[in-house]
Amino acid sequence: MRVSKSTNSHERAFALRRLGFTFSEIASDLKVSKGAISKWLKGVKFSVEEMSLIAAKVAKNNLQARQKSRLSKQLKRVFAERQVLIEAKKDFQKFKKNTLFISGLTLYWAHGSFTNPYFQFTSSNEEMLQLILEWLGKYLGVKENMPKYRVFSTNWGNEEALNAVWVKELSLTGRFMKPVIIKKSQNIAKNALNKGSLQIVVPGIERIRKIKVWQKLFVRYYQDDSDK
Repeated sequence: MRVSKSTNSHERAFALRRLGFTFSEIASDLKVSKGAISKWLKGVKFSVEEMSLIAAKVAKNNLQARQKSRLSKQLKRVFAERQVLIEAKKDFQKFKKNTLFISGLTLYWAHGSFTNPYFQFTSSNEEMLQLILEWLGKYLGVKENMPKYRVFSTNWGNEEALNAVWVKELSLTGRFMKPVIIKKSQNIAKNALNKGSLQIVVPGIERIRKIKVWQKLFVRYYQDDSDK
């Protein structure tokens, strides 16, 4: 069934609605607001068949909108990953002979986490933590106040006191999360029994993506070098 353009606006709105058109589609067709369409159709009775047609059209539009949204997100992710890959390759070529760069990369490989979509590094060694903080700032653009910290300790002490130890040790300015108390029966290093271990958390999946690319390039670089 076709609806003539010569039909007046109210009648055309009723006819289009009976064919299953949404308020948005009718408003676009008539070049009026959705509010106007809603007022025109308020109280209008539709048959069971017409209501079924309307429901089917709405469901179809919703499905198309979800599919479009998913596609848009996928394209954005692919584009973001591509940009990270390009930047990571440039960075690696620039810093691959820098001792701090390689040291931080290998330390994260050994002690960092890839199970979460953000940077997460845990250690009880102050020098190691200080190196990672410097590495974050120099190669990943992380400012001093950006990281979050969490203490893992066997001490059932004051929360502020546990955090204060690490603030003093490393001159930290970031925000501390609630400490995690570890049972002494667990297998942890002896030097971690007093002040515990510190976890550094930095949000942003792009950093993990970049580190993963660096690691692959790192392996390839030294494999190629050993073959020479």
